Amino acid sequence: MTRANAGGLHVLYVAWGFPPNQGQGVDRSLGTVAELVRQGHRVTVLTADLATFDLVTGGDRSLLDRVPEAVRVVRVAMAARPRDPLLNRWPADRIADPSVWGDTVQKQQVRAFPEDVSGPWQPRADAVATRIHELEPVDLAIAAGEPYVDFSVALRLHVDHGVPFVLDDRGSWLLDASTGEPRPLGERILPWLEFALSQAVSMWFLNPTIADWHRQRFPQDADRIRVVENDLDPRLDGEVDGEAGLPGEHAVAALGPALRDVFMALAS
Repeated sequence: MTRANAGGLHVLYVAWGFPPNQGQGVDRSLGTVAELVRQGHRVTVLTADLATFDLVTGGDRSLLDRVPEAVRVVRVAMAARPRDPLLNRWPADRIADPSVWGDTVQKQQVRAFPEDVSGPWQPRADAVATRIHELEPVDLAIAAGEPYVDFSVALRLHVDHGVPFVLDDRGSWLLDASTGEPRPLGERILPWLEFALSQAVSMWFLNPTIADWHRQRFPQDADRIRVVENDLDPRLDGEVDGEAGLPGEHAVAALGPALRDVFMALAS
């Protein structure tokens, strides 16, 4: 793909669930990169490999057509392991006792990072993000949860190279938004989230209720917590006054002001 113009910042957008993923948040991801390109920034997306969506989680390759041409997409392979559908790749101990094998793998997966299934993507993604930064220094990283392994990539660039970052959390890494209860790995997540929030330029949440909960939980960082809602306006999904809308344009209404605040903070 061609790159954006030479002006603006180099923004690394970390989103494991970028197209062809069909899950929640894809419209938001597309809207974010489209807005960054519209503002004249150079965007590199770090995401999972196509095989993950083709063979493991399911995907829709037609969504790739909605990615702006100016965006460079770098895909990092992820081992399928528990979700591997190909039986001839299953190890003998999984075939012998799938339940015991699954429990063992889950414990291994959360040993370094408090997120199962996607957590093992961390070392590969960290290494690729570091290489991207070496080839063209990253001015800003934006990490989109969920999965929250994306956050670890932004944190690594910040700790190792001082790259400022934004965390875009549609729900909550710490809180199960549907039940109001802490997530199963809540005790292990808390120190990660406390550190990440203390270092972030800004952290975005999808609605005021979740944002307010985090402001009360982390009052020392309340000024960096912002609501960036989705504006799912069907008029912008396809044609607007007879003209095609930008990819993902309908998904993010509050994104422009939120990005403006981030770039003002970087400039100061």
